[in-house]
Amino acid sequence: MIDPKNFDVISPMFKADNPDYNPMTDYCGSGRLGCLVPDRPLGIDLTRACYLHDFRWQQARTWQKAREANLKFYADIYALAKSNGLSHVEAAAMAEVYFRGVNSWVACLIFWKGRIFG
Repeated sequence: MIDPKNFDVISPMFKADNPDYNPMTDYCGSGRLGCLVPDRPLGIDLTRACYLHDFRWQQARTWQKAREANLKFYADIYALAKSNGLSHVEAAAMAEVYFRGVNSWVACLIFWKGRIFG
């Protein structure tokens, strides 16, 4: 993955600034779990947030850095949801669901498995 140049998920220049980003790629979910994690809940495209989260996780070398990536993921999903007309409560709820998925003990195991076993 090429380093993203634009980390603003609601920027109209996001696609142009990040040539490696392809909105047709399933960035949300991993492996066999990808089918359980929708890319476009309520019609809101979250692939930009998932793309950046994947990049940040690849760069993280500690669980603390991965948790920071998870918090940024929450903020990115919230921003996308709000920019698509969801209320504060609705956007926060959507972001919370995705955040819990990446910040769980299962996610921690996946993170360390990738670092220890490649």
